Amino acid sequence: MKNKNPVPGDEAYIEVSGLWKIFGRNVDEILKSPEKRAATKETLLEETGCVVAVRDVSFEVERGLIFVIMGLSGSGKSTLIRCLLRLVEPTAGKIIINGEDICQYNDEELMHLRRNTIGMIFQDFGLFPHRTVLDNVAYGLKVRGVNKAKRYARAQEVIDKVGLKGWENHLPSTLSGGMQQRVGIARALANDPEILLMDEPFSGLDPLIRRQMQDELINLQEEVHKTILFVTHDLDEALKLGYRIAIMKDGEIIQVGSPEEVIIAPGDAYVREFVKDASPTKVVTAETIMDRPAAIIYEWQGPKAAMHLMRTNNLDEAFMTSRGGKLIGLVTLSRLVELFRSKGQSLKEAIEPDALTCRPDTVMEDIFPLAASTIYPIAVVNDDGKLLGEISTSTLMFSLIQEMATVNKEAGAMLEFPSFFQIPLAEWTDAFVSWLLSNFSAVFDAVGGAILAVLVNIERFLLWLPWFVVVLFVGLIAWRTIRLWWAGPLLAGFLLLVGSFGYWDLAMMTLAIVIASVIISLSLGIPIGIIMARSNICRLCPALSI
Repeated sequence: MKNKNPVPGDEAYIEVSGLWKIFGRNVDEILKSPEKRAATKETLLEETGCVVAVRDVSFEVERGLIFVIMGLSGSGKSTLIRCLLRLVEPTAGKIIINGEDICQYNDEELMHLRRNTIGMIFQDFGLFPHRTVLDNVAYGLKVRGVNKAKRYARAQEVIDKVGLKGWENHLPSTLSGGMQQRVGIARALANDPEILLMDEPFSGLDPLIRRQMQDELINLQEEVHKTILFVTHDLDEALKLGYRIAIMKDGEIIQVGSPEEVIIAPGDAYVREFVKDASPTKVVTAETIMDRPAAIIYEWQGPKAAMHLMRTNNLDEAFMTSRGGKLIGLVTLSRLVELFRSKGQSLKEAIEPDALTCRPDTVMEDIFPLAASTIYPIAVVNDDGKLLGEISTSTLMFSLIQEMATVNKEAGAMLEFPSFFQIPLAEWTDAFVSWLLSNFSAVFDAVGGAILAVLVNIERFLLWLPWFVVVLFVGLIAWRTIRLWWAGPLLAGFLLLVGSFGYWDLAMMTLAIVIASVIISLSLGIPIGIIMARSNICRLCPALSI
């Protein structure tokens, strides 16, 4: 075999093309006949006496990733994985591993492949009952001719890695089922194979131990980056472990895809039935549902620039990053206001300490607890800490509803309101708004800029005025409008109370929005009212007297 440095996911490391395995004597009769190649297993058994275990299977496995082969009993998955090691000889097709077709290997080359490149882990462990854990793990190295000191040192290394330190001198009969399977994994890893074939290794374990072994395999794979073909009939196990999943039926691969693709877009009725009880929250990832931040604050920007950015984008918080895009923290508007009040200079003083993060491959099921524990968006960051996107609570809930609707769409088609009665009002509205934005963007920008300018100037004016002038002015307006003697003092007292709690600046921001709204309403309402009052088309009755 060619010796290449494995880089996870960089290429198709295993390529299976047109693979058949037929048990029986009339094999050529099936392979040479297009009609028989397409016939069912039952028909072929009746007409030829042959059993088709694997039928024209093709797929690729990327280096350093877990590829799960899933199907019910009798689907051909175990036969397929044994064909990859030629424990069962394929009838036809190619198995390309690292650029070489192993179906053409002679006995010597095949023995080298099994000893050095591929390791296999079975459901029934396959341990020697009379040998200790250490001897079981070192057995493959002994067969290869490695001297005792080196093979025991290597065996001890992988025993520690799978969490069996201290059990080296025990016999398999003294170990639990989960521990025995760890010995099997350690034995396979001891030879340092590039590929691991795992044929339902956890199916004989209790549910709790099974989940623990799945977690340990994931953690181990993060360290060793082996190319793993994992056979299972358990959908939850496949969704948890698989980077890609192949679903088999009657010796054929019905669909190959990521866990998310298999759940959200099943290829046919069989796959749909197979995955109908699976929850999208177990497979839909943060990378799929995250939004691009509306604005990002950079570490070299000052507090005033950050405040302008957040006001311009109507944000209450924004993530701050370094020049390389690495997440520094979450700056909130309330902390920014406190920074101004305390006359602080460093923007990092406005960072919220309780901001949370997740990885792009975090599934929705694990994001929900994070979202429930914070009022802020969750930052999606990669392994280098670089900000990729954000997830808000509304985004999370909308995505869940959307994914559930996609999964249930076909199943509930008969219960839906007939589409030919539905008026696509939402689509028409979206199209009209998109047309307006694309053709009159300059107008909207000008109007938005004018409104923002009015708002900012009013806010600056209110903050410039002495606080007692604002209190007296607001109290006078309240008294004049409501015409009750207690209205003015009540509102003025409320403003004083707000100021005493340190929220004067925020109160002025709110007051500026109210004043700006009134000014804009009057600017539009008075001219329109005058024009309509003079028109003979409409008859106006005043609803508000000014």
